[in-house]
Amino acid sequence: MFTSAFEVAVAGMKLGLCDYVPKRNLARLPSAVQESVEMAQLHSTTQAIAGPIVVDEHATERVRAEAALRESEERYRQIFEKNRAVKLLIDPDSGAIVQANAAACEFYGYSLEELQHKKITDVNVLPPEQVFAEMQRAVTENRTYFTYRHRLASGEVRDVAVYSSPLDIQGRRLLYSIVHDITDHRRAEHAVADQAERLRILHEIDRAVLAAKSPEEIALAAMRRARQVDSCPHAAVWSFESNDCRARLLAADVEGETAIAAGSCLSLAEFGFDPERLQGAAHIVEEFAGEEQQSLLARVLHAEGVRSLTVLPMIAGGHVIGCLNLGMGAPGGLPPDDLDFARQVADSLAVAIQDARLYDAERHAREIAETLRSATMVLTLSLDLDTVLERVLDKPGPAGTVR
Repeated sequence: MFTSAFEVAVAGMKLGLCDYVPKRNLARLPSAVQESVEMAQLHSTTQAIAGPIVVDEHATERVRAEAALRESEERYRQIFEKNRAVKLLIDPDSGAIVQANAAACEFYGYSLEELQHKKITDVNVLPPEQVFAEMQRAVTENRTYFTYRHRLASGEVRDVAVYSSPLDIQGRRLLYSIVHDITDHRRAEHAVADQAERLRILHEIDRAVLAAKSPEEIALAAMRRARQVDSCPHAAVWSFESNDCRARLLAADVEGETAIAAGSCLSLAEFGFDPERLQGAAHIVEEFAGEEQQSLLARVLHAEGVRSLTVLPMIAGGHVIGCLNLGMGAPGGLPPDDLDFARQVADSLAVAIQDARLYDAERHAREIAETLRSATMVLTLSLDLDTVLERVLDKPGPAGTVR
């Protein structure tokens, strides 16, 4: 039994065939027939003159070459066309995308014809001269691994890792490039790095808070470090004075000058936020307008370039003791990741400021007690003891009695 067309061809040649035409190549049939007729005529003539001749080996070699070509084409389809990895063939001189597989079309969002009418510089966001310089490194094999950012048909930009090496095809040197989408991996790396940076800054805030002695010092130390992550142009810590319903600015860290200095007090109406509204949740003014625009604080912030404000309550002992205000130069408020970080800063501030308040209250009570003790001692030493006792004993009590 024959298992391949090649074996059929070889067997036919052994039986005297002078050519073999596969079904897929029927266009060669007329010329093959003509060659066979001429071969038969030549065979008849030479047979009569010189007896039997040897069958021409050229036809056998041609069949073998065609079979090898078919196998090569099939390997190409499996390795390049049908592979699920994104693959491109690029002309390093012009940057033209010569060939792309189905995975590349799906990834970039273009048809094969559209990709073949583009250059790699059309999808790579780097300047063209830099892209060509990188391709030359790949051609000379000085470098085979690259990381780029590629723009898709949708306009989205993705991070990609590209393995590229030279490949000679039909006398033409091309770059054979395999493209891997590493966007999610990059995002994960950035998330880990951002989280590490936030933890470092929170640690710095805790150390600064421990070294500070007053609520004002605590607030200022936290502000200077918190802005390293949030990158907001305006950061302020306010405390609520429950005894007179006012908000007092403990500290502010802003870009440029501000009309409200540290230590300033505003009524809750001027401040624009009632502590009861802040109980347990952040209040975000995505864009100053309408009701919030009426408060004095909102007008001042708007004049200073703040367009959105995130107000985070500082809660201690179940009570809102103040808030952390973070203003941005664009509408929308803080991004979600920065908002989580700001909440942690607000929580740390609440604990530290409340502890500082309690410490101040205790210190103040000790100072009063010490003052009273000193005053009492001075008063006691300044009076004659006998006179004091005499007056106490001689002073009449109720109903004429003596105490």
